[in-house]
Amino acid sequence: MVNLPLGLFIGILAGAMFSIGTVLQKKAAAALPKIESQGGRQNIKNFLSNKTWLLGVILTTAQWYIALLAMPLLPLSLFSSLMGLNLAILVVFSHFYLKEPVKRTELVGIAAIIAGVVVLGLGSKKLGGKITLTEMIAYF
Repeated sequence: MVNLPLGLFIGILAGAMFSIGTVLQKKAAAALPKIESQGGRQNIKNFLSNKTWLLGVILTTAQWYIALLAMPLLPLSLFSSLMGLNLAILVVFSHFYLKEPVKRTELVGIAAIIAGVVVLGLGSKKLGGKITLTEMIAYF
């Protein structure tokens, strides 16, 4: 059963969870003592006692289960490209949370990802997901 709006919402939510979880893990790992300066057991204890890192692990793990909910609601071509939005969300969240600079080429890439997902989404509304080049150009 295809339910485009609900599938898109759940898919974007899953992508956001993955991206936010990854950034939280990076920030937490950077705050821990260097791995080389600790023993293996202490390193594991450091990671497992870091609440930010654990939250990141939980988000990145849970997102797979959330994504599985979206999978039957969307055409596979749209679902797989929707997962590409993870990169766009990751860049935006990293910019605001980690204060990482965003290059112009990254912005162009984000725009290309979003445009691709939109084109696939518009094509999915048609019967059988078929859309002609003329119709696609007309959407833009």
